[in-house]
Parts: sequence; structure tokens; C-alpha cells
Amino acid sequence: MSSNGELPVKTGKGKRLLIEGDSIALGVSEVHGLNVASRVSCSFVDIISLRFPDLEIHIDADVHRSTIGALRCIDELLAKYRPDATLLMVGGSDADPDWKRFVVSNGRVARSRVDLSRYTENLRSLIDKIRRANSIPILTDMPNQNVTRRGLLMSELSGKDVSALIRAHGGQKICDEGLELYRQTVAALAAEFDVPFAPYGHRLGIHDSDKVIGPDGIHPTEFAHSIIAEEVTGVLSRIFQTQVSRLSGSST
Repeated sequence: MSSNGELPVKTGKGKRLLIEGDSIALGVSEVHGLNVASRVSCSFVDIISLRFPDLEIHIDADVHRSTIGALRCIDELLAKYRPDATLLMVGGSDADPDWKRFVVSNGRVARSRVDLSRYTENLRSLIDKIRRANSIPILTDMPNQNVTRRGLLMSELSGKDVSALIRAHGGQKICDEGLELYRQTVAALAAEFDVPFAPYGHRLGIHDSDKVIGPDGIHPTEFAHSIIAEEVTGVLSRIFQTQVSRLSGSST
């Protein structure tokens, strides 16, 4: 039985899942600059492993990986692991404001690390490549951040009052509005291509930020990972139970 009391799902031996992701796929709960400060003790991947004991899981992730980085390595990974399904846990680094430019420009340059049009085209390319490799692409949205907490940390690291800059240029509201555009885009692409979608970011948004966002203002807490796992396991259950049902039907 899994940690949340649910019975394990039998996927059948030899089923493989590739997780192409960013820091969330690594279970990171706090990052200072480029350095990982802490990780959760039980990540969504750990929960998936318990829920699907027969599933062979391969993770390829980097702390700040965006869809740009994912595109660079996806062909090699698909050829190496030949996954039945590929979970794209990327997008957060795309939508995230380019804080370095924001600080250096004193708030005059406020834009995401990867602009929306490029993010959209990158996802289209990733879906196409994954499908061509006979793998099922699984899309996800991304978590929100607490800009007050991020501002305090960046102020400490940079020696500059980043919090004041953030407040002067729209604060949390502007950040939320920008993130929503990326969430809407990935949801629309999932519908357009009729691929599985795990919108865990919206579910996290139901809860108070202190429960789901870690000390650095952006990375998910252990409680948040349990919610991410619920969304992802729901999708995986539908995929693999459908495949098992089809195999059972064809053998009778």
C-alpha cells in the first residue's frame, strides 16, 4: 500500500516513465542563487514510485531547466530510455521573471526568462518529438511564487532592496498575471493535441502559500509534493490502466 493509503497500480513489467524536468523533479525545496540549499524528504517522484512499484522511472533534470534545455536533450533521452510515457515537468523556469535583468535595470526590464511565444513553440516541438518516439507526452503547468519572500532573499543575496523594486513595479499581482498566461498556454496545448495534462499548479494555488511554497519563495514544500503526486498519479493511472485493459482484452 502506498504512503497515502491507496493500493499500488500494476503497470506490467517493462513499462518505463521518463521525467524530463527542473528542480521540482529533483525534490528541491530551496535554492540560493545557483546552489541547492535543501530538498524535501519525500518528493512526488518518491510517491509515484510507491504507487507504481512495477514502473521503471528515469529522471533527467536540472535545477533551472527550461523548455529550451529540454529540447536540447530530449532526442537523446527518448532514444536511450524508450519510455512508454514522458512527463514534462518544465515551464516554471520559462515563466519565472528574469530577476537578474530586473534588478540590474532597477525594475525597468520585467520579462520572463523564456518569452511566451518561444515557450509555446518549444512545447509543440517537445510533444511532436515524444510522439514520434512512440511515447505518450504528459504536460504539466507550474507553481506560483511568493514574491515577498523571494524579494527578501534576493535583497539579502544582492545587497540591494529588491523588495522595494518589486513593490514599485506591481508586486504579486503582476507576477500572477504573467504566470497565468503560461498556464493557459499549456492547458490549451494539451487540449489541442489531446494529450494528458496534470495541472498541479492550479491545485497548489488553492492553499495558503506558506503551506505550499518553501523558504526561497518559489520551490514546493513537501505538502505541495503530495499534491503534485496526486495529479501525476491520476494521469499515470489512466494511461497504464487503459493499456493493461487493452492487453487483457486482446488476450481473451
